[in-house]
Amino acid sequence: MQQEAYELIHFAGQVSTDQLLVDIDKEGNGFPGEPYDRELLFEIKRVNNAPDVVLLNNEEITITDNIFDYYNTDRAAYFDQETHVLMVHFLWTGDPVQLEISGTGVGVAEQAEKPQRSFVLHAPYPNPFSNEVHMKLDVAHPGNYRFTVHDIYGNLISYKNLFIANKGRAVLGWNGRNESGNILPSGTYIFTVKNQSGETARQKAVLIRR
Repeated sequence: MQQEAYELIHFAGQVSTDQLLVDIDKEGNGFPGEPYDRELLFEIKRVNNAPDVVLLNNEEITITDNIFDYYNTDRAAYFDQETHVLMVHFLWTGDPVQLEISGTGVGVAEQAEKPQRSFVLHAPYPNPFSNEVHMKLDVAHPGNYRFTVHDIYGNLISYKNLFIANKGRAVLGWNGRNESGNILPSGTYIFTVKNQSGETARQKAVLIRR
Protein backbone atom coordinates (compact mmCIF):
# COMPACT_ATOMS: atom_id res chain seq x y z
CA MET A 1 0.00 0.00 0.00
CA GLN A 2 1.45 3.33 -1.05
CA GLN A 3 1.95 5.82 1.75
CA GLU A 4 0.07 9.08 1.34
CA ALA A 5 2.33 12.04 0.58
CA TYR A 6 2.50 14.58 3.36
CA GLU A 7 4.80 17.06 5.03
CA LEU A 8 4.60 18.68 8.47
CA ILE A 9 6.78 21.56 9.63
CA HIS A 10 7.55 21.73 13.35
CA PHE A 11 8.46 24.82 15.37
CA ALA A 12 9.68 24.66 18.97
CA GLY A 13 10.60 27.80 20.92
CA GLN A 14 12.48 28.70 24.07
CA VAL A 15 12.35 32.10 25.76
CA SER A 16 14.71 33.64 28.28
CA THR A 17 15.27 37.24 29.34
CA ASP A 18 17.79 38.10 26.62
CA GLN A 19 17.29 35.35 24.06
CA LEU A 20 14.70 33.68 21.83
CA LEU A 21 15.38 30.28 20.26
CA VAL A 22 13.25 28.68 17.54
CA ASP A 23 14.04 25.15 16.31
CA ILE A 24 12.60 24.28 12.90
CA ASP A 25 12.40 20.85 11.26
CA LYS A 26 9.96 18.75 9.26
CA GLU A 27 8.63 15.22 8.93
CA GLY A 28 6.96 13.32 6.13
CA ASN A 29 7.82 11.86 2.75
CA GLY A 30 7.21 15.05 0.78
CA PHE A 31 4.76 15.55 -2.06
CA PRO A 32 4.96 15.75 -5.87
CA GLY A 33 6.25 19.09 -7.08
CA GLU A 34 7.36 20.33 -3.66
CA PRO A 35 9.87 23.18 -3.88
CA TYR A 36 13.54 22.61 -3.13
CA ASP A 37 13.42 25.56 -0.75
CA ARG A 38 10.75 27.91 0.53
CA GLU A 39 10.64 31.27 2.23
CA LEU A 40 9.86 31.28 5.94
CA LEU A 41 8.61 34.53 7.47
CA PHE A 42 8.33 35.17 11.19
CA GLU A 43 6.58 38.07 12.91
CA ILE A 44 7.38 38.04 16.63
CA LYS A 45 5.11 40.42 18.53
CA ARG A 46 5.62 42.35 21.78
CA VAL A 47 9.42 42.39 21.54
CA ASN A 48 10.72 45.10 23.87
CA ASN A 49 13.94 46.06 22.12
CA ALA A 50 15.72 45.64 18.81
CA PRO A 51 17.98 42.54 18.91
CA ASP A 52 21.75 42.82 18.96
CA VAL A 53 22.17 39.78 16.72
CA VAL A 54 20.02 37.30 14.79
CA LEU A 55 21.62 33.96 13.90
CA LEU A 56 20.51 31.09 11.69
CA ASN A 57 22.53 27.99 12.57
CA ASN A 58 25.16 30.34 14.05
CA GLU A 59 25.40 32.39 10.84
CA GLU A 60 24.47 36.05 11.25
CA ILE A 61 21.37 37.42 9.52
CA THR A 62 21.39 41.06 8.40
CA ILE A 63 19.34 43.41 10.61
CA THR A 64 18.12 46.16 8.28
CA ASP A 65 17.36 49.78 9.16
CA ASN A 66 14.17 50.03 7.07
CA ILE A 67 11.37 47.87 5.74
CA PHE A 68 12.40 48.24 2.09
CA ASP A 69 15.90 46.84 2.66
CA TYR A 70 14.29 44.04 4.67
CA TYR A 71 12.10 42.91 1.78
CA ASN A 72 14.96 43.34 -0.70
CA THR A 73 17.47 41.19 1.24
CA ASP A 74 17.47 37.39 0.94
CA ARG A 75 17.99 36.74 4.67
CA ALA A 76 17.07 39.65 6.91
CA ALA A 77 15.51 40.88 10.13
CA TYR A 78 13.76 44.18 10.86
CA PHE A 79 12.46 45.61 14.15
CA ASP A 80 9.50 47.96 13.92
CA GLN A 81 9.88 50.37 16.84
CA GLU A 82 6.28 51.60 16.59
CA THR A 83 4.59 48.20 16.80
CA HIS A 84 7.37 46.32 18.65
CA VAL A 85 7.20 43.56 16.03
CA LEU A 86 10.38 41.76 14.97
CA MET A 87 10.23 40.37 11.42
CA VAL A 88 12.62 37.71 10.10
CA HIS A 89 12.64 35.94 6.74
CA PHE A 90 14.96 33.47 4.99
CA LEU A 91 14.98 30.64 2.46
CA TRP A 92 14.74 27.18 4.05
CA THR A 93 15.75 23.90 2.37
CA GLY A 94 13.96 21.68 4.86
CA ASP A 95 16.99 20.66 6.92
CA PRO A 96 16.78 21.24 10.71
CA VAL A 97 17.80 24.79 11.65
CA GLN A 98 17.85 26.95 14.75
CA LEU A 99 16.93 30.63 14.75
CA GLU A 100 18.58 32.54 17.60
CA ILE A 101 17.61 36.10 18.54
CA SER A 102 19.71 37.76 21.22
CA GLY A 103 19.73 41.19 22.86
CA THR A 104 18.95 43.02 26.07
CA GLY A 105 15.36 42.32 27.08
CA VAL A 106 14.22 40.76 23.80
CA GLY A 107 12.86 37.70 25.61
CA VAL A 108 10.63 39.44 28.17
CA ALA A 109 8.01 40.39 25.60
CA GLU A 110 5.09 38.64 27.26
CA GLN A 111 5.56 40.81 30.35
CA ALA A 112 5.49 44.04 28.38
CA GLU A 113 2.35 46.07 27.81
CA LYS A 114 1.14 45.66 24.26
CA PRO A 115 1.17 48.99 22.41
CA GLN A 116 -2.34 50.22 21.68
CA ARG A 117 -3.09 50.52 17.98
CA SER A 118 -5.57 53.10 16.71
CA PHE A 119 -5.98 51.19 13.43
CA VAL A 120 -5.21 47.78 11.94
CA LEU A 121 -4.34 47.06 8.30
CA HIS A 122 -5.25 43.47 7.45
CA ALA A 123 -3.49 41.13 5.01
CA PRO A 124 -4.11 41.87 1.31
CA TYR A 125 -6.37 39.58 -0.72
CA PRO A 126 -5.94 37.88 -3.07
CA ASN A 127 -2.21 37.41 -2.64
CA PRO A 128 -0.66 36.94 -5.12
CA PHE A 129 -2.93 38.98 -7.40
CA SER A 130 -3.02 39.68 -11.13
CA ASN A 131 -5.19 42.81 -11.52
CA GLU A 132 -6.58 44.25 -8.28
CA VAL A 133 -5.80 43.72 -4.61
CA HIS A 134 -7.82 44.76 -1.55
CA MET A 135 -7.19 45.01 2.18
CA LYS A 136 -9.42 45.77 5.14
CA LEU A 137 -8.64 48.70 7.42
CA ASP A 138 -10.14 48.80 10.92
CA VAL A 139 -10.00 52.26 12.49
CA ALA A 140 -10.77 53.22 16.09
CA HIS A 141 -10.72 56.97 15.44
CA PRO A 142 -12.09 58.92 12.44
CA GLY A 143 -9.63 61.25 10.74
CA ASN A 144 -7.13 61.71 7.93
CA TYR A 145 -5.18 58.73 6.61
CA ARG A 146 -2.64 58.34 3.81
CA PHE A 147 -2.44 55.12 1.78
CA THR A 148 0.73 54.59 -0.26
CA VAL A 149 2.13 51.88 -2.49
CA HIS A 150 5.89 51.39 -2.92
CA ASP A 151 7.98 48.85 -4.77
CA ILE A 152 10.59 46.91 -2.79
CA TYR A 153 13.24 49.48 -3.71
CA GLY A 154 11.32 52.22 -1.89
CA ASN A 155 10.01 54.01 -4.99
CA LEU A 156 6.60 55.62 -4.50
CA ILE A 157 4.13 54.08 -6.96
CA SER A 158 0.73 55.38 -5.88
CA TYR A 159 -0.91 57.29 -3.03
CA LYS A 160 -4.31 58.34 -1.73
CA ASN A 161 -5.23 60.86 0.96
CA LEU A 162 -8.30 59.59 2.76
CA PHE A 163 -10.72 61.06 5.27
CA ILE A 164 -12.48 58.33 7.22
CA ALA A 165 -15.52 59.86 8.88
CA ASN A 166 -16.59 56.96 11.10
CA LYS A 167 -14.79 54.36 13.16
CA GLY A 168 -15.12 50.79 11.95
CA ARG A 169 -14.02 48.98 8.82
CA ALA A 170 -13.03 50.41 5.45
CA VAL A 171 -11.73 48.56 2.39
CA LEU A 172 -8.71 49.83 0.46
CA GLY A 173 -7.76 48.75 -3.03
CA TRP A 174 -5.05 49.08 -5.65
CA ASN A 175 -5.35 48.34 -9.36
CA GLY A 176 -1.70 47.61 -10.15
CA ARG A 177 -1.10 51.00 -11.82
CA ASN A 178 0.99 54.04 -10.96
CA GLU A 179 -0.26 57.64 -10.64
CA SER A 180 0.01 58.11 -14.43
CA GLY A 181 -2.22 55.10 -15.06
CA ASN A 182 0.60 52.91 -16.36
CA ILE A 183 0.41 49.18 -15.72
CA LEU A 184 3.11 48.01 -13.30
CA PRO A 185 5.15 44.84 -13.89
CA SER A 186 5.13 41.70 -11.78
CA GLY A 187 6.85 42.07 -8.42
CA THR A 188 6.43 42.63 -4.70
CA TYR A 189 4.68 45.81 -3.57
CA ILE A 190 4.44 47.31 -0.09
CA PHE A 191 1.28 49.01 1.21
CA THR A 192 1.48 51.58 3.98
CA VAL A 193 -1.27 53.37 5.89
CA LYS A 194 -0.32 56.38 8.03
CA ASN A 195 -2.61 58.46 10.23
CA GLN A 196 -2.33 62.12 11.16
CA SER A 197 -0.44 61.21 14.36
CA GLY A 198 2.29 59.45 12.36
CA GLU A 199 1.28 55.91 13.32
CA THR A 200 1.90 53.46 10.46
CA ALA A 201 0.99 49.92 9.42
CA ARG A 202 2.32 47.93 6.48
CA GLN A 203 1.46 44.89 4.40
CA LYS A 204 2.89 43.42 1.21
CA ALA A 205 1.56 41.48 -1.78
CA VAL A 206 2.94 39.92 -4.93
CA LEU A 207 1.69 41.07 -8.35
CA ILE A 208 1.86 38.39 -11.06
CA ARG A 209 1.04 39.48 -14.60
CA ARG A 210 -0.46 36.71 -16.70
